Amino acid sequence: GGIGGVDPTEIYTPGAIGICSRSGGMSAEVALTLKAHGLGVSTCVSMGGDQVTGTGMAEFVRMFADDPETQGIVLFGEPGTTNEQDVADLVAAGSVSKPVAALIAGSFQEQYPAGQSFGHAAAMVTSDADTASAKRKRLKEAGVFVAETLDQIPIFLKGALGLP
Repeated sequence: GGIGGVDPTEIYTPGAIGICSRSGGMSAEVALTLKAHGLGVSTCVSMGGDQVTGTGMAEFVRMFADDPETQGIVLFGEPGTTNEQDVADLVAAGSVSKPVAALIAGSFQEQYPAGQSFGHAAAMVTSDADTASAKRKRLKEAGVFVAETLDQIPIFLKGALGLP
């Protein structure tokens, strides 16, 4: 998917962190934040925010978990779909031994009536499990570090990976 920017080398630095995002623009923001903290990206997947994406977030996390060049994983999620819940199930089952950090946007949408989308086509809350708050809770319970801000992600990853 779209990775943002005219010159990707201004945003993306080679490294050991895998990114999977439901937003192309946020993929770039995550990568730029990692770069600002001295971390780089092994692979970045902007899977998009559509209802049907072909490959789900959990499958990308499995690929990162199996990739010897990826040492940590970052997710950017939002309301709608079961992508983040599927990752939580995968991590809770012990299928991912690498540190995983997530930032889930869209809490404001919890004030809207069920079935109303914001932004991406699939960012629609149809049940309580689809909300940003529910996704954060489920990911935390599974053992994923859930950040409140972008800057918390590289700090967590550096600590988890034993980096200065």
